[in-house]
Amino acid sequence: MDYLLNLKAFLMKLPRSKMNGAEKFLAVSALIAGGTVNTQVLTRDLQSRWRKSILKGEYSPSFYSRAQSEGWVDPRPNPGVFVITQAGLDHLSSLSSTWNNHDSRGELRRAGGLVVVNRRGTYIRQIPEDDFCYSKIRSMRSRRLGRPDHL
Repeated sequence: MDYLLNLKAFLMKLPRSKMNGAEKFLAVSALIAGGTVNTQVLTRDLQSRWRKSILKGEYSPSFYSRAQSEGWVDPRPNPGVFVITQAGLDHLSSLSSTWNNHDSRGELRRAGGLVVVNRRGTYIRQIPEDDFCYSKIRSMRSRRLGRPDHL
């Protein structure tokens, strides 16, 4: 994972819609810590960098409690200070690796199927054993666009 990215670019490489609050807390904390274990992170720094528009929700102190219960962060004697554990960084890496089949725009990196979908459109790749389906889709598309079937 590249911890030198800005917050938005870093979070776009993670499956934010599938992450719970504690995992989002871990992601922002790890970015602040630069991806290093035992680097102190201030809770107020995390709160100021929390972007609800990107993270799809407001910051909650319960995220810290859940991350601590999972063993991803450890508290420090000073109030409002914690550190990221190796288990936390490992978990964040596993989240990233499960998301590696998709890039930040939602396109598939490995097709392996008939239809490859991205946010900007859909296109169909024909494979020999699926000529019938492809011809049906092509005819529906041509009727919708007002073109003759033989094109």
